[in-house]
Amino acid sequence: MGMSQTEFASAFGISVSTLRYWERGDRKPQGPALVLLELLPNNLHPLSEP
Repeated sequence: MGMSQTEFASAFGISVSTLRYWERGDRKPQGPALVLLELLPNNLHPLSEP
């Protein structure tokens, strides 16, 4: 995606530690976070600058 962990976490309002837990597989995203992450590979426009 071309974003740092800090940039990604900030863009989605999550903590960097939460993102790292997800990446390591210690925790799995749930609810709205899971839906959003499933949509990202197909549509990065919400991340684009206006």
